[in-house]
This record gives sequence, C-alpha cells and structure tokens, in this order.
Amino acid sequence: MSQFEYRDFAQFLMHLEDGDLNADASRKMQQISQALAEHVDTHGGNPEATLTVKLKFKSKSGVVNVSATLNDTLPQPPRQGSVLWTSQNGFTPQNPRQSDMFDGPRAISTESPQRQPGPLSPEHQHPRTV
Repeated sequence: MSQFEYRDFAQFLMHLEDGDLNADASRKMQQISQALAEHVDTHGGNPEATLTVKLKFKSKSGVVNVSATLNDTLPQPPRQGSVLWTSQNGFTPQNPRQSDMFDGPRAISTESPQRQPGPLSPEHQHPRTV
C-alpha cells in the first residue's frame, strides 16, 4: 500500500484544517487587496499590508499536531502629527525657549523718557539775524 506524502507546501497548506485555513487566508488576502485599493483612492501614497501565516508543529510519539494562526495588518489612514516639548509634568505645545507673544500686554512705564536734544531741537538752531 502506497502512502501519500505532502511534498509541496501549497498542497500541504490547502489541506490543513480540512481546507478552512486556506479559505480563511484567501478571504484575508481579498480584504487586504480591497483595503489597499481603498487607501490609494482615499489617501494616495504607497500603503502596505501584511498577512502572516504561523504554523506550529508539535510531535508526540510520531504523531504531529499542526496548529495555525493568521494575523493581518491593514493600511492605516495617515494621521496629522503634533509638535510638543517636554515639561516637568508631561508635554506642552509651547517652546520653553521662546517668549509667549500672546501672554498679555506688557507693563508700560509711567515715567516719561528723557529726551536728548536732536539736530532739529531749538538748542541746535542758529539764531536768525535780521
């Protein structure tokens, strides 16, 4: 009696879980294709996605148990970044090295400034001779 052996990985994968693993992976592959196309239509760019098939082989007394997991990562929409600075208790939107121009009005000195005589002041003008 001849015994069947899996020698091709694709054939092996198709028969795991009575074909359910292949069917689930195929559905995820279609979802990835759709998500990539939608992302390009909506946001443009070069989106990426992953589909990971993990097979765990466990042998006991010549009997091998194969368990599989499928994980996918779909493209995410781009998000707007934020610029923040660190503070003592967390983060702040204000650069601590810059003064705040919206901090309120500056105090105005009530003293009148001392004026220096300039070239047009009366002290510098020549008297007119008639």
